[in-house]
Amino acid sequence: MRTLLALVFLSFVACTVQSTGARCEQNADCNTAGGDVCRRWSDPSQACGTDPSCICCPESAAAAALIPACVGMRGTADAGATADR
Repeated sequence: MRTLLALVFLSFVACTVQSTGARCEQNADCNTAGGDVCRRWSDPSQACGTDPSCICCPESAAAAALIPACVGMRGTADAGATADR
């Protein structure tokens, strides 16, 4: 019983920090100490706001360009190939 109570307590106290490329809802969800911020999935140059599809990306544009999930959508074809807009 004590173990169960301890686990419940830790689940409320423990802070979960999402890794780069993971979903987020606000900057606090991301590893801000590592320079990550919550950005729109469709356009990582923009802050998340109320968009439900957000991901943690480096604040630095140069660092974000190295992570595929943080590059953003350019448009996709049915087969999944990208097409520049």
